[in-house]
Amino acid sequence: MARYDAFLRQSPFATFYQDRGWSQVKNNWTPAYFLYERDGEVCGAVSALSVTAKNGYPFIYCSRGPVMDPEDKETWQAMLADLGAYARSINAFLVRFDPELSEDDALAEHFSDLGLTVRSSELPLSSFTQPRLNAILDLSGKDAEQILMGFDAKKRYDIRVGLKHDIVFSHGRDTHFLKTFSAMTDTMAARKGISTRDHAYFDRMLAAYPEAFIALGSYEGMDICGALMMPYGRKSTYLYAASLDLHRSIQAPNALLWHLIQDALKKGHTAFDLGGVFALDRSCHLYVYKKSFVKQEGITAYIGELDLVIDQELYQGYIG
Repeated sequence: MARYDAFLRQSPFATFYQDRGWSQVKNNWTPAYFLYERDGEVCGAVSALSVTAKNGYPFIYCSRGPVMDPEDKETWQAMLADLGAYARSINAFLVRFDPELSEDDALAEHFSDLGLTVRSSELPLSSFTQPRLNAILDLSGKDAEQILMGFDAKKRYDIRVGLKHDIVFSHGRDTHFLKTFSAMTDTMAARKGISTRDHAYFDRMLAAYPEAFIALGSYEGMDICGALMMPYGRKSTYLYAASLDLHRSIQAPNALLWHLIQDALKKGHTAFDLGGVFALDRSCHLYVYKKSFVKQEGITAYIGELDLVIDQELYQGYIG
């Protein structure tokens, strides 16, 4: 599988979800990997994880995949034939793809012509396995000051407030960072009445991805905010974040996020993904927060889900 790994590390279509490490994180799913070549060179790859759905039949999910040029019809056709055969061999009713490709009517028609059911903007945002809308900050060709000036004025103010205080930032992957961030996440979840990932999940993330790290922001000797970062390929992803209900006036979480954006810039990354949003109005707190960082770019809309339906009756029951 060395060629699979090497291809993902350099492909502009790769995401950490398609890395083989993801099967270590989602350790209750069964992985299968497919690699495609042309003239001796790898031109496509896909990680397909399967799990038994609520209807009792296997469901195959190629999260944020496949890793191939959307215009490479020949490779797509070969891949769909292989995934269809694999699905039938394990009695799966559906193979789902959701590549990080921008919403595009012509591209949607192209995928429909390949025999895929395209689920996109006609559906409520809550209908998708992964968020269809993400806040992605473009770092390419910019310096730190240009990036900062692209933020909403209020967000720039909040960041500058944070920078006036003696907040200390640290990065790590060891037991201290893991325990601190996990405990902080649990405390925040209890305070807000939300569910979140647990210590074991974060541990698997760090074990599966050597580049992943936890960043902490401390004030007066106490860790008060943190984030789990996933640098992969050309992008840094702000995957999970947590903060304590302490010293809120000093804007430590905003200062930490700005520190991480600068870190991604220094590493030569061209994009910083703040993650998904689930509405484009004030009903979504994530949107209210994240939109201020992507004032210039706006929210990125992905094409949605591309479903290879194996059993139409089971599929209709599954999607409701």
